[in-house]
Amino acid sequence: MCENPAVLRRAAGELGASSPPLICAEGRPSTAFHRLARLIVNGGGRLLYHGDFDWPGIDMTNQLIGRYGAEPWKMSAADYLEGLRTEDDHVALSGKARSTSWDPRLSNAMQEHQAAVYEEGVADALLADWGDQL
Repeated sequence: MCENPAVLRRAAGELGASSPPLICAEGRPSTAFHRLARLIVNGGGRLLYHGDFDWPGIDMTNQLIGRYGAEPWKMSAADYLEGLRTEDDHVALSGKARSTSWDPRLSNAMQEHQAAVYEEGVADALLADWGDQL
């Protein structure tokens, strides 16, 4: 699962029909997204999720972990720091800091650097990893 429709469009364009299944939350997940995620989980499927490295994105990741047992996908401190290195247009973090139980170092790194890394800024790394799933 991804958060940004630009990532979904790139996956469709670059990986085409051979892409593993990918669903997009398009920001805050809609009722349709939740229905599809529930069907996947109830059918025995596994959900991997990537979102923005900002506090709302971390909150959404925490909610999807809690609700569906989703596994964070490329959402580690190392992934965040790599995004900081490769993304040159940083926006300051705002809002309430959130915990990242899957990798406590991530929350610490975000608080230290005070910069958001948006999903579309790390799309190259996501698609390379996703393409390796073929």
